[in-house]
This record gives sequence, structure tokens and C-alpha cells, in this order.
Amino acid sequence: MSYYQNTGVSNRKQQQYGGTYGQQGAYGGANSRAHQGAAFYNSPSVASAPAPTAAPTTWQPTPAPHSGNQINLGGTTNTDSGSSMSSMNAAPNSGGGGAQPGPTVQQSQQPEQPQLWNPANINSMMKNDMVMNMAYDGGKAFLANGAAKMIPGLELLMVTLRYYFAVDNSYVLHKMQRVLFPFLKKDWKRLEAEGHGNVKYALPRFDENAPDLYIPFMSLVTYVLLCALLFGSRGQFTPEALPEITTRCFVTQILEVLAIRLGHYVMQVPCSLLDMFCFTGYKYMGLCVNMLVGLFFGYWPYYGTMTWTASATAFFMLRTMTNNVPRITATNGPKREVMVMVFAASQALTMWWLSQTKLLSE
Repeated sequence: MSYYQNTGVSNRKQQQYGGTYGQQGAYGGANSRAHQGAAFYNSPSVASAPAPTAAPTTWQPTPAPHSGNQINLGGTTNTDSGSSMSSMNAAPNSGGGGAQPGPTVQQSQQPEQPQLWNPANINSMMKNDMVMNMAYDGGKAFLANGAAKMIPGLELLMVTLRYYFAVDNSYVLHKMQRVLFPFLKKDWKRLEAEGHGNVKYALPRFDENAPDLYIPFMSLVTYVLLCALLFGSRGQFTPEALPEITTRCFVTQILEVLAIRLGHYVMQVPCSLLDMFCFTGYKYMGLCVNMLVGLFFGYWPYYGTMTWTASATAFFMLRTMTNNVPRITATNGPKREVMVMVFAASQALTMWWLSQTKLLSE
């Protein structure tokens, strides 16, 4: 076949399929570009290059100004005082592989609730004078209007006992020296004071000759504990030992005060029962000294120390009652000097009676 014949056949085929190629022309450009892109990425040079990666996006939510604990669950922030939900919408990465900004978080802020009670503020409250004065005034008002009105005589008792516990460290030290070494003291007269209501004399912290109940009470407790220690060291301690010793001391002192009150009655002179409990309670200090010596050194040193403490307590009582019993007494009653000597001797006698020497080692 000649060249022109072949050319004619080819032209007729092109005319026959020309419409088909024309319809596909619209898609030709897209398909060609797609094939070119695929061929480009499938080439060995491009396939071996590392693919670009987007930078990691970090997100740190800002805590809410309230005091609740926060729990982060994905894009939701929950608190104990309120909840706020925020959706995390990230924009898709473009073909260049650049990192997009992190998600935006919107939190609803609630006002902080005021704290009605904080135990950490107790120390600062105790240092505030105004707060302490308010507490003192409130307790005083409650005592005056509440319990004091329900119990007859309680208010008067509290006001009276307040005087006998108005002591300080200086008074306690000087009072102990006066009781244990009364022979070295010269001044035994009590100081008078004005402006204390019904109290005629100065408070104990201003006058070491004034009676108090603090030293007798603490001495009694100490003496009972030392006796219990003595029983325990000898293996004979029982729970009944503490109330037995305490009851014996109380009963002995009450009988002694009643006897002194009877002596004042026959002399027809005034007498304060609380003052008598103070003066007769100082002997427990000497009993404590005796017991300490007996625990460490035994039987005979105990009695040697007791001779000193009993003499000192008796002399202290003698000088104290001499300055407290009025000089003018009943003419038909016992003599003042004799009664004062009896009051002093009773201290040495009761100290011997209350001694616990049966368990001391010789």
C-alpha cells in the first residue's frame, strides 16, 4: 500500500474517533497533571527524601483563679467549683507542611468564695489584743449571766478564789524560800492595798507574805505522785494507792482547819477559812522534800530532813499566825500566845502523821 493510501486511512480513523477525544479533552489536562504529579513523587529522588513533618503543638491551659482542683480530660477542664468545656479545633495542614497554631481555650472564671474559717489564722488571732479582750469579755459575761446564775454562789466563789491564784514566778520562788528557810526572814507583816474591792491586803504577786492556794495545791499533787513512785519502786503499787493518800491528806487538813477555826472562835477573833487552808497547806512542800530524800538516800536521811522541814514549817506557822491573829482577844478565853503555839505545833504533828516511811529502805 502506498503512502497516500495509508494517510487516507489514518485521516478517516482520526475523524471517527475525533468526537471521543474531544469529549475527553476536558479531563485531559487534569489527568495529565495528576499523572505528572504521581510521576514526580514516584521518582527515586523524591521518594528517598524525608517527608516534612509538622512541629508538635503544645498546649498548657491557664489555671482558673479559684482554689478548686482542675482535672484536664482532652479538651474539657473540670473544677470542683465549676466546669468549663472548650473544644479543640485544629485547622488542617496545608501542602507545605507548616504547623498551625494550637487550639484556643475559653474558660469561664467564677469569683472566689470567701473562707469563713481558716485554722491557720488561730495563731494571728491569739496575738491580737482586741480579739483576746473580746474573748475575755464574752467568757466573763457568760459566767455572770449563764452558769453563775444557775449555780448559787458560783460567781462569789470564782471572784474569791481569783485572789489566791494571782501569783507569778517571782512570788513562787520567794515563797518557797520563806517556807523552807523561815529563820532567815525578818519581815512578816502583810502589805495593805486599796482599790481591790473587799480584799484588804495586796495580791500575792505583790506581797510574798500573802497566802495563796497555788503552792499548796501543786505541792499536794506532787507529794501524792512521789508516794505512788515509792510504792511502784518497791513493787507494791495498786490503783487504790492514789485516792487513799489523797483522801488521807484532805481529811487531815480539814480537821486541822476546823481545830484552828475553833481556837479563833473561843478567842472571839475573826478567821478566814481559805487563809487557814493556805497556811496549813504549805507543809506539803516539806513532805515533798522529805520524800525525795527518802527515795534516793533511804530511811535515816529521810528523818534527818524531816526534822528540818517540820521545824521550819512550825516556825513559819508561828510567825504567820502571830501577825494574823489580833492582839486583843476575849478576856475569858485562852491566851493568844498559847493558841499560836498550838497552831504551830500542829504542823509538825500532821507532817509526821502524813509521812509514808514504811516502805523506805534503811
